[in-house]
Amino acid sequence: MQRNAVIILNYNNADETFKAVQHINSFLVVSQVVVVDNNSTTQAYQQLVRRITLLASEKVKIIRSSKNGGYAQGNNIGLNYLDSKNFIGKVTIMNPDVYITEINYNNLIESFAYIDNPYAFVSSNNNENDSHWDFTTVRKSLSYGIRHIPHTQNNDTSIKESGKFKFKKVDVLGGALLVADMETWKQVGYFDPHTFLYFEEEILQFKAKAKRIDSYLILNSIMIHKGQTSTDQYSTNFKKIINYEIRLNTSRDYYFSHYLGAKRLDIFLNDLFRYVHMVIRIIKRK
Repeated sequence: MQRNAVIILNYNNADETFKAVQHINSFLVVSQVVVVDNNSTTQAYQQLVRRITLLASEKVKIIRSSKNGGYAQGNNIGLNYLDSKNFIGKVTIMNPDVYITEINYNNLIESFAYIDNPYAFVSSNNNENDSHWDFTTVRKSLSYGIRHIPHTQNNDTSIKESGKFKFKKVDVLGGALLVADMETWKQVGYFDPHTFLYFEEEILQFKAKAKRIDSYLILNSIMIHKGQTSTDQYSTNFKKIINYEIRLNTSRDYYFSHYLGAKRLDIFLNDLFRYVHMVIRIIKRK
């Protein structure tokens, strides 16, 4: 029987995380749910443990990280745990603020038998937010100057059909929900741990493309991603803007320098443009 594991990362978000765990735990095809707590406060962590304990499910395992190393490091803890248990099967990375029905989840798992290459990453279509986008380039980033850099979707392939499934190959799938075989995760080397937040999924799939591992958006599978429900959820709007822009640009700089070989001048100009952009956002904030 095909084994399927789901990794859910938690940070001071016990209510939403527990609802996600309870929901996913009910899926018949899911054999294991790994909850990684990213060093939440003691009170928040204990609250989550109590609720998961009451769930009384042998499928659910909770692991507490000794530090909050961000999205990449947190999810890597879950992946390393599964690898230590010799897990074989599909592994899903899912944010706690994602909602997907059992039918739509099953469609993701079944789609591997129909896409062009089963050693791939797949995800569901999200009609309310970006499900996917083109790879970010240094040239594209600089071309927007101090303006917001939007996600574009110009590199999508045409929609293909196989059996009951419709899908298309894309550059980058959003990191809120990602599914791949455990061997695929291992082949890519998991997430690069040097980003705290943002660009993790883009770096992951950049590494994957170098190994001829593609990414597919499964159009027969729908999910809902709320977004921004745990990170800085108690911060002021002013602080949220600063944290977002600094984290985003730090990760972008890392991606540009370590993976795209960007020149120092390009990094400097990008930093300058992004700083001005942040100042304008702060001035215009409501």
